[in-house]
Amino acid sequence: MSLSNSKQDLINALRGNYPVIYIVAKDERPIVETINIYMDKYGEKDHRLSSWDFNKKYRDLLDGTRLVHFKEETMGNEINPIGFVQVDNKQTTPKKESVDIGYYEAIEKLRNLSVNRILLLLDFHTRINAGDIENVGKIIRSIKDFAYESIFPFTEEYHLPVYRKSDAQVKRSLVLVSPVLKVPKELENIIHIIHFDDPEREEVKNLLESYSKQKNIILDEASKEKIIEAGIGLSETELMISIKKSHYLNDKKTIKAKDILEDKIQIIRKKGSLEFLDVNLDRDSLGGFNELFPWLDKRKLLFKESVRKKYNLDYPKGVLLTGIQGCGKSLAARVIANELDVPMLRLDMGSMFSKWVGESDQNFRNALKTAEQMAPCVLWLDEIEKALSVGDNAHETTKRMFGYILTWMQEKKEPVFLVATANNIDALSPEFMRKGRFDEIWFVDLPTLVERKEIFNVHFKKKNIAFEDSDLERMAVETEGYSGAEIEAAVNESVLTTILEANENCTIDIVINEIRRITPLSVTHSEKLNQIRKWATEHQVRSVSHSSK
Repeated sequence: MSLSNSKQDLINALRGNYPVIYIVAKDERPIVETINIYMDKYGEKDHRLSSWDFNKKYRDLLDGTRLVHFKEETMGNEINPIGFVQVDNKQTTPKKESVDIGYYEAIEKLRNLSVNRILLLLDFHTRINAGDIENVGKIIRSIKDFAYESIFPFTEEYHLPVYRKSDAQVKRSLVLVSPVLKVPKELENIIHIIHFDDPEREEVKNLLESYSKQKNIILDEASKEKIIEAGIGLSETELMISIKKSHYLNDKKTIKAKDILEDKIQIIRKKGSLEFLDVNLDRDSLGGFNELFPWLDKRKLLFKESVRKKYNLDYPKGVLLTGIQGCGKSLAARVIANELDVPMLRLDMGSMFSKWVGESDQNFRNALKTAEQMAPCVLWLDEIEKALSVGDNAHETTKRMFGYILTWMQEKKEPVFLVATANNIDALSPEFMRKGRFDEIWFVDLPTLVERKEIFNVHFKKKNIAFEDSDLERMAVETEGYSGAEIEAAVNESVLTTILEANENCTIDIVINEIRRITPLSVTHSEKLNQIRKWATEHQVRSVSHSSK
């Protein structure tokens, strides 16, 4: 649901006179704005909005007056119908002592109100999770009584005499606001829930254009598109803060997408469920994978709004990289993000699990939601089979998380390019790999002769060491059956040996000697490797290389 749809849902709920509305939102400003729009357009005569929060307690939001509970005579101040003294913020407060009221008292005052009123109760989750059981119970009971008093006057028979006092002509609504959904069991059947989502593309575009027009900022279409992409996933308030910050950082001349993106990265780091990774690795950092990159170049086109609109295409879904460990799947995941020119997030599946019932599921949902806020991005699920293996003995939590990610993969609309890596493909359900979940499933085998030569060249280049082509060829021949990780280990050992022995240069003889010290997995686990290859052949999984010899 878009933010505009969320706003309309709230307006409809207020028009329908829902007694209790629960809004899940991290940004409160659009809620107040929407309620004011409703009251201007549909509100009854003398319809007013009040709110409660920890800082300002009970107050009237429309005329700036503060509502405080009176204790004694009011020294001539007019008392409103619910027993408060209205104090204009510009004037001196009453001489008699006044005290702010609590959450429960605010609801009780609304119950006794006989005029049209909307009461906005902020920070609801903090009140309902408080340690004071008695006070929480009073709040729940007060909300229930208010709801029943608002509903039952419309029925032919009154079930309890206490509800007969309600005035069916009065429109009163209790709007509970919280960044998290925490509904007590006792209130589930009387609460209407609305999720206030972040602005979607068109809404972000409108906010950007509105600010740019106001500040006389001229942006070309390419820059505007990048800013919009970066702004998706931020709330209205977060977006406007970020836009203003960028404007000031750039001497009030322009707005840059990189500034907006930096703010999104801060959001990721605050939440802690995902790790933001530096992906400054291009395709030259990865030996082999010559079949993957032409395919990836096509998918990159789908990140352009103009291409998608012209041909009615969707964002790409992602890839599953499976195969022999140590052959570059993790490195390939990072290179993919760099090639697509989007941020990369890594989801640590182990951190999702909690000892508390239901919390693991919520952690997982929150992590995927955060990834959507960061979109466009690459989301990397490393060794996914360890967390989402769903055999007969799988835990119920694992099964629920598996079901959720299947649904999410199928239905997600945000440009989150999923890169899942797996070594033990047999542990994954066939349902996870069926057509439509991923754009492609790739098999990563041990590197070929040509690829081994490339891998040696890449690693020695990083160390500022150059070898003749014939030497690289000899290294490649010597390492038949070696993985990329094993080749990297041989390179590192060769450099250390050169330093230790105080040699002027790293020689081919040193490298060959270090290669022969390593026993590759193809020798120690040959049977397992053959099983993996057999699976890839039987399932006709596409190879990242021209040849998998």
